[in-house]
Amino acid sequence: MAPRITYRYVDGNWQKQFKFYDYLGSLRFTMKADGTLLNFNQYATYGETLLDTLGFARQGYIGKEKDVENGLGDHGVRKYDYETGRFNSIDPLWEKYFGWTPYQYCMNNPIWAKDWDGRVVIAADAASRTNILNSVESKYRGHISFSDNGTVVLNLKVAPLITGEKMSNYAALQYLVNNKNTIEVHEQQSFKSKDENNQTQDKTFGVNSWTNGITLLPNAPNDPKVKEFSTNNNVQVILPNKLINENNNKKGAITAHELFGHALFYYLNKPAAHNYDENGKDHNTPLKQQIERAEENATK
Repeated sequence: MAPRITYRYVDGNWQKQFKFYDYLGSLRFTMKADGTLLNFNQYATYGETLLDTLGFARQGYIGKEKDVENGLGDHGVRKYDYETGRFNSIDPLWEKYFGWTPYQYCMNNPIWAKDWDGRVVIAADAASRTNILNSVESKYRGHISFSDNGTVVLNLKVAPLITGEKMSNYAALQYLVNNKNTIEVHEQQSFKSKDENNQTQDKTFGVNSWTNGITLLPNAPNDPKVKEFSTNNNVQVILPNKLINENNNKKGAITAHELFGHALFYYLNKPAAHNYDENGKDHNTPLKQQIERAEENATK
């Protein structure tokens, strides 16, 4: 991941610093402009600090601040205990996760996931509900339902069943449901997006369009390949109804491509856009492999 540039007031002067973060958003080390190492951080699995060479970093594990008075991570309305890997108050969305303790952190999967404060995945229309259902493995589809407004509701009593299937689409959907932003899923031929200058533009999928869907991200500061953005602070997954009106397996695979490829990589702080060269070869190999796996899982 590209470093973030910050400035720190040191001895009467502003010092330019480069902060490097891992794929979870945890601060790993800080350097001066001349390459001098200022600070180095190491964390245990659930975020306990194992090494902090100077101890002045404001942000640490998954980019959150630590309360110096009680040693807890500030995750918004809830405080997080790094030693136990648990929140010290009940999850406000606990009714959606009967299979888990309301104090759990990221479904006990801190290597792959991070839990900021918990949001939702919303199907904006009836067709999108069907697409989401068919994006996961068939044996898990009966464990997915939707609220009146289209919010995805998972039966997490099946959580023990996926212990050995961390790369399943259902596990990825669990992660997205429990992540920091709302994800909208639409099936429509025309849509709005914002360009790099924050100008709203009207777009329409053509009959011979080169793409079967698009994932619009709120931002992508570390991914220059992303040129179109969502119209709000949500991730917006849009699939054209005229192109994918073939069969449920095809729709499910396309939905899996967008949700468990582009959207998932965005939340994992990995490059979320394809990187094609002039010959059509995609050089974003991790994304390509994840999408291929997700599309295959949707047909199981």
